[in-house]
Amino acid sequence: MTHFRLVAIVAFSRSVALQAQSSTTPSAPSQDSSQNKFTFGIGVGVTPSSLESRSLFGLTDNNLSSVVLPVSVFVVFDIGNLFRIEPEFGINSQSLTFTSTSPSYPESQKITLQSIKFGLGVMVKQKIASSAHSYFGIRGGYLAYSLNSEDSQSTDPDKFSRPFFTAAAVAGGEYFLGRQFSLGAEVNIGYLSIGEEKVSSSSRSSSKLTGSGLFTNAQVTARFYFAQ
Repeated sequence: MTHFRLVAIVAFSRSVALQAQSSTTPSAPSQDSSQNKFTFGIGVGVTPSSLESRSLFGLTDNNLSSVVLPVSVFVVFDIGNLFRIEPEFGINSQSLTFTSTSPSYPESQKITLQSIKFGLGVMVKQKIASSAHSYFGIRGGYLAYSLNSEDSQSTDPDKFSRPFFTAAAVAGGEYFLGRQFSLGAEVNIGYLSIGEEKVSSSSRSSSKLTGSGLFTNAQVTARFYFAQ
């Protein structure tokens, strides 16, 4: 019995010593471990019609409406708690048909407008609450705008295309409704460069007109993260 008590006392003393040693060993802070965390996600940005780009100077409404797409798709790459890299893709296609109501001169015309945009955003994030953070940075993009016009009285359709280049300062924020889903909004002010028009038409030649100016834009965002 005495031997059993001695073994029990020794085991208890060793357990206490091990617990004291583990309590005095510092553990890595959770914030440090998340500094190297890589998060991947996808998102969409929707530009409300009432908030589409407004010109500050030097641009026509037609040029502005071509640059701002109603919906853009983001691929989100968050590096730690500080940096975000966000490639962007968007497409907008519209088709309009005009038909003459005059019986003596029946004619119809179909116009197809298309804008395709590729962009990249580089931003810095800052946590402002337990479920929200802000971000700011820059977005750059290339947009190809094209217009095809087909006339029932002509066998040769008219095709026009023009490139746009954009660079914008971005400020926004997002609120996490869950661990992997967030809603947010952002605004930006950007510089727009209008490239030379290319024309494939027998009725007119290419336009040499180019230009530049500033624009503003706002959009509502939703993002889903695969690892958070």
